[in-house]
Amino acid sequence: MFVTCLGAMLFLYGLFFVIVRLLTLRQEIWADKHNLQSWPQLTARVTSIQVHEIESTSSFIPSSTFSVELTYEYEVNQLTHIAQQVLNGAYFHGQTSQQIADSVQELYPPGEDIVISYDPQNPQVTMLGKPETKRDNQDLGYGLIFIVLGGSLIVLGPLLAKLYS
Repeated sequence: MFVTCLGAMLFLYGLFFVIVRLLTLRQEIWADKHNLQSWPQLTARVTSIQVHEIESTSSFIPSSTFSVELTYEYEVNQLTHIAQQVLNGAYFHGQTSQQIADSVQELYPPGEDIVISYDPQNPQVTMLGKPETKRDNQDLGYGLIFIVLGGSLIVLGPLLAKLYS
């Protein structure tokens, strides 16, 4: 029984690795489609930060999540653009709006310069920072190893229990 439970835990652990890798692979495909690696980088100036609380009404227990709207301006071809990025609540789980505002203002203080990347075909489309390079598939490999190992223990567990009982 122990071996089967251990196998199930390893199988689920491996499944987690595979799912996370497939989600990041989806993002990489989107990045390739939009050719993010060739997007130029430049310096933008943070103009404001606003924290928005979002009340959840979808469950019996009321809860709140937060999003942060970061506004910055930058110049491309002597035209000034204003852009906004919304950082959603997953980053801020369990924090108050003041804690969120403080932590974001520490990362992106108003008036400070930040690095952004922009689409040369449409300079209004931007992203914070530099586009990430492609990740390797090491986590996918770990996931598959755990799935095979866990699946083997699930199958062999009852056989070993019969053999040694």
